[in-house]
Amino acid sequence: MNTKKKVPVGVIALKTTIRFVIILFTLSLFYAGASAAFVFGQSIFADDSVSSGMGTSHIITVYEDDSINDIANKLYRAGVIADTNKFFIQVKFYGYKINAGTYELNTEMNIKEMLIVMSTKIDTAN
Repeated sequence: MNTKKKVPVGVIALKTTIRFVIILFTLSLFYAGASAAFVFGQSIFADDSVSSGMGTSHIITVYEDDSINDIANKLYRAGVIADTNKFFIQVKFYGYKINAGTYELNTEMNIKEMLIVMSTKIDTAN
């Protein structure tokens, strides 16, 4: 005598459909997350500047005790960068050490170009 209960076809179909929906939902979440990460990365590292063409030059003074956030806020208030968070992330990612000093930065420069200028040591002893 067979003691196994026979599972109705409708129950099997329902369980399969639920599993399929869960897999599709998981895949769509993964796709949305990957797309958002790509857009975020592209916006952070896109080689863009505030303006194109001749641009406008601004004199920015960085002091020894200025934090990266302080510097980012100075650049933002001067109109040299459009996003302080983007500046902060690029400083951390590229590992630049910003030196104290006075710099002439232009709105046509991208953040990486500004970081190169502000991290280059200038030997004033001659």
